[in-house]
Amino acid sequence: MAWRPEHVSSVACLPGPAEPWALSTSPQDVALRPRLYQRAGPAEARRRLARVFAQGGAKGEIDRRKEDRQRGGEDEARAQTSVVQDLADELADGHGLGIVLRRFEHEQEEFQRAWMLIFIRGASHGA
Repeated sequence: MAWRPEHVSSVACLPGPAEPWALSTSPQDVALRPRLYQRAGPAEARRRLARVFAQGGAKGEIDRRKEDRQRGGEDEARAQTSVVQDLADELADGHGLGIVLRRFEHEQEEFQRAWMLIFIRGASHGA
């Protein structure tokens, strides 16, 4: 019997920063996610959520805001609903916590323009 070498490959597939947002089942995340899906679409919504809440959940921020509103006299159910809607609006419109998205989107635009210039220059030199 001839010796045959074995080849073993190991691949680790780790979720990217947006995937946990698709799977999160915390009540706070479940309340926020569909509101942002409606405004930005599922993929963009998860990208924004991952960018703003890199730790993987909005529970802490939602609870903090809800407690602030309750201290101001708002009842719990109304505070929860309004906080989640306000947060979705911020992430969709790029204000409040969503302001961090503006810098990121600006950097992406600059990166895309730079690559386009490289591509155009390369095409004109090759022609």
